[in-house]
Amino acid sequence: MKIRSIIIMLTVPLFLVMASVNGALLYFQQKAEMSRALGEQALAAAVVTAEFVAAMEDPQQELARPLRRQAMDAASRRIVGMQAIYLVDADGAAIPLTTDSVEWLPQPDAPVVRERIAPTMTGTDGSRFVAAFAPAANGRFIAVRLDAEPMFAQIEEIKRAILLIVLGASIFAAGLSWFVARRIERELRINGRSLAAIAAGKTVSGEDGLRIRETRDLADAVRLMGASQSAAEMRDRRVVARNDRKRNLGEAVLRSRALLFKPLEQEAAGARIAMRISRDAPSGAFFALAAVDEAAAAVIGCCAAEDPVSALAQATAARRFIEANWIDMGAENCLAVAREAYRIEELVSVAWRSDELPQPDERLLCIADADVAAAAQRYISANSDATPAEWLAAIEILLAPSGIFMAVGASGSADRSQRA
Repeated sequence: MKIRSIIIMLTVPLFLVMASVNGALLYFQQKAEMSRALGEQALAAAVVTAEFVAAMEDPQQELARPLRRQAMDAASRRIVGMQAIYLVDADGAAIPLTTDSVEWLPQPDAPVVRERIAPTMTGTDGSRFVAAFAPAANGRFIAVRLDAEPMFAQIEEIKRAILLIVLGASIFAAGLSWFVARRIERELRINGRSLAAIAAGKTVSGEDGLRIRETRDLADAVRLMGASQSAAEMRDRRVVARNDRKRNLGEAVLRSRALLFKPLEQEAAGARIAMRISRDAPSGAFFALAAVDEAAAAVIGCCAAEDPVSALAQATAARRFIEANWIDMGAENCLAVAREAYRIEELVSVAWRSDELPQPDERLLCIADADVAAAAQRYISANSDATPAEWLAAIEILLAPSGIFMAVGASGSADRSQRA
């Protein structure tokens, strides 16, 4: 669905509801006010006539006089919509007080003991009228009838005017929403072209003609995105070019070894062991860990080969062989076969059981320069409460060594480190 359709579908019903509610309130308010005004007019005529009749000893005889009748006719003609004025005796006999009164038998719902206005009623000919009653003396009362058709005709005029207003509001809302949606759609289309240019790798230029603040902000953001993407692409190209210049066989071997021999920290046979290869160790450097439920062994070594790639391949194969065959072949036989098969020049190993952990002098094994090995041993002796992984991380930072390192500690040291 297009944004134009969405805005029109949301705006037009809103205007319709607002216009309909206001029109309904106006209609019912006008109807109530006109009905009340007509009823009060009828009641005023009834009350005045009742007071006039109450002062007479014999109203029928007095009002039958020609002069009285002419005066009543003249007074009734001054009241717009007057249809009849009746005097009703206590026995229910109705006497018209004007010569042009329509035939009507006033029948109030209850005895008339006080002034009141009856609801709008319908006559025998289908016409609508309003009646009012006012008590006179000796159980008599006056009934006045006013024509309500002009009022209802005026109410119909108001209803038609309200419907026209609602229709006009709908047309105005549709036109306004179409205009606003067209403006928004145009400016979003401009920003869309800018995004498409960024996706195609083209340069985004400034767009003129944007009048909506949010779309201007969006256009600025799009241009910023384009500039950022161009800068990122230029930076990536420079990084790739620099890496191409620096790329050599040695770097590739070091990266591959970093993936194959990531620093290891593991629980094995009641001990915590950590192993890692540091910095510029030979390409054939490796470590291996073989463990079952109650026994474990750790091995570090270095394979010889004609080139760094072959040395790394030998080291990887030696690790897999030792980890797979240490238990089945036995320690001495496995290491002898590995030395011969993978041309291992240097090899250091330690084995232990869960009931017989490595001795303190076996907490650190390494293949490295003698001075580095001695400094590492002194560090471990001074920080005996740390975990094996913490030992090797500190040695890596403090000594910056080149070699292979393996540290073994009690299993509880890992729990202490985690709590810390």
